[in-house]
Amino acid sequence: MIPTVGRMVHYFYCRQKDNKTVIAPAAATVTDVVDDTTVHLCVTYPNSMVFVENVQQGQSIGQWDWPQRV
Repeated sequence: MIPTVGRMVHYFYCRQKDNKTVIAPAAATVTDVVDDTTVHLCVTYPNSMVFVENVQQGQSIGQWDWPQRV
């Protein structure tokens, strides 16, 4: 898939769960597209929002990817 402005994606970040550090997805909206794998995002955390730029696609901390289909 090719990212476009307005699409919902996952942004991966570190959080604490059951006294362990885990990589978790946060909901994010694509605000601009740099290329097929690099985007600018508005990331929505459980209690805040931040804007991040030049985010590469992947599933490591600080990267974005498409949500899994269910």
